Amino acid sequence: MKFNVMFTAIGVLLLLAAPRFAGADPISWNANWNYSRSGGDFSLQLGGNESRRKRRGNDEAVSRALSSSFSTSLEEKWPQLRLNFSRSENFDKASPPRQDSWSESYNGSLNYAWGGLETFYSGRYSRGADEINKSENDATSHMAKLDGSYSFWQRRLQWSFSGQYNENENTSTVRSQSGTTVLISQFVSEQYSGFDENPIYSELERNTALGDGNEEGVAQEWDDDVDEDLSIAARLDRQDLDQIEMVFIGEPDLMFRQQLQATLYVSANNRDWQKSNIAIQQRWEEDPVFERWNLFLDLNSTLNAAYVKIVFSEPGAVWDPVQISECYWNRAVVATGDEISTTTTFERYEYQTNVNVRPLQNWYLSASYAYDLSTPGQGAETEEVQQSYGIQWQPGTTLSFQARYSENETIMEEQESETGRNWSISSQWDPLNTLAAALSLNCSENLIDAELQNRTYTASSNLAAQLLPDWSASLNASWSQSENMLNDTEVTSNSWSFDTTAQLRPSVLLSMYFNYGATTTEQIRGDEDSSSFDSGMSLNYRPSDVLQNNNSISYDSNADSVSYSSNVSFRLSSELQSNLSASFTFEDDVTQSYNASLVWLTTRRLSLRQSVQYSKADTSQWSYSANCSYSF
Repeated sequence: MKFNVMFTAIGVLLLLAAPRFAGADPISWNANWNYSRSGGDFSLQLGGNESRRKRRGNDEAVSRALSSSFSTSLEEKWPQLRLNFSRSENFDKASPPRQDSWSESYNGSLNYAWGGLETFYSGRYSRGADEINKSENDATSHMAKLDGSYSFWQRRLQWSFSGQYNENENTSTVRSQSGTTVLISQFVSEQYSGFDENPIYSELERNTALGDGNEEGVAQEWDDDVDEDLSIAARLDRQDLDQIEMVFIGEPDLMFRQQLQATLYVSANNRDWQKSNIAIQQRWEEDPVFERWNLFLDLNSTLNAAYVKIVFSEPGAVWDPVQISECYWNRAVVATGDEISTTTTFERYEYQTNVNVRPLQNWYLSASYAYDLSTPGQGAETEEVQQSYGIQWQPGTTLSFQARYSENETIMEEQESETGRNWSISSQWDPLNTLAAALSLNCSENLIDAELQNRTYTASSNLAAQLLPDWSASLNASWSQSENMLNDTEVTSNSWSFDTTAQLRPSVLLSMYFNYGATTTEQIRGDEDSSSFDSGMSLNYRPSDVLQNNNSISYDSNADSVSYSSNVSFRLSSELQSNLSASFTFEDDVTQSYNASLVWLTTRRLSLRQSVQYSKADTSQWSYSANCSYSF
């Protein structure tokens, strides 16, 4: 048995010598309690918390949450049961109130495994209301899954399969005046997020936390050491979309909010994307009561697509981690009476099976098949079929050959069917522990209603070597030729890259890279040639745990620019740390950026953090922040 109560208080300090800063002194209290009991096959947990926030000029805001769970862990021959209940409230004491909402949910699941077979069922019912927006919501969902895995003949034959069924129903009611437009969140079966190196050809990973309704939890983080574009996507199954709303925890940097740029993409399969011609308008709204910021992306016309993705270009400076908790995909509905009531339904069936065979020594065969049928009540029924076959031969421990064929077909209701095919042959050769080589040939085709649209051939090679114990290098080369039958265009490109890393001393690490690419486009209006070259070098110096210095310089021939950055970190003790950084970009004008921060953990309960940022391009911008936190 365990019982725990914890109280914390947090305050923010501002410079008295800087009157240009607006005065704000938020203070918050947080109390938590939990109770758990377990013994043998019985387990029970209860928990709750209440937080209160108070900011100068605003009324007190209160958040409350209660949760309980019950689970069994009986012998293997008995099923495993789990039951959950949760309820939350958010309100303030203003008159009239600016926040007044509640929600509760009931969950249950049953799991049973026997031999190589496993079954699982879960059900959920949730409801809630927002008195400020005059809205109510009821939702139910069911999911049943069956998995199996078997092997025969001393694992020479392995077979696995999985089948899953999902059913969801969501009813939203909003009270409004006749003729007004109301935004209602669409039900989406899947949400995705990740960092795209190429937003045109990429497949993002699922992120269920983006749609779990928890606006306090972090679903996606964008840190200052990530130098890639952030993408967030959803499977909409051609439901109407008029607005995308994202909830950011805390207060994103002012410069971040000003520089953030979003681009809209659509896809039929979550792999091949294209830019949408629908324009979007960005606007930020602050929620001062619960200290959140919402980003609204308003579309200038209704979008109807199977998959929709928003790509956020990397801003010039992200000094603090940016945290996203939720993403809502909304459609606009015009009220014809004093309320709008909409019910959305969704059904989905998935099945997949895999077979792996080893008929002879060093020979491996594989085959897989997957079927997916989605039926949204307000969208288009979508049927997807995926199949792949592979063979591998490994004559020795240092040499292997592989061949593979895959096909993906998407059939959407009242739409043209799309098919993608891919053939590939590859080999891997590792003659020495310090030398590895690889070669691959690939052909891909895209068809619409069995009519070929484009075909691409690709060849690539890689050579990696450990030249000395502290010196490694790699060389990569590729060639591709793509033909588009619709516009009679052929594109041929080739590229190579070289990079090397050397540990000059235990405290000094040096790395360099060189990239070159050339492209020739043959089309009706004439040929076009283009090329690119960029290179860079970085030096990391770490003489001790106290001091670390990172320097990098890069050159881009297309932009005709040189960039340089330097960062110095001091860790004087486990309680006192500081960081200084500067970056410059030399083009027609010089862009400068400087950053300094200090973190001081005075005690286990008290900490102080200060940071200063300054940047100069066409105009100069600077900011200062100080934060002090104390827990007791």
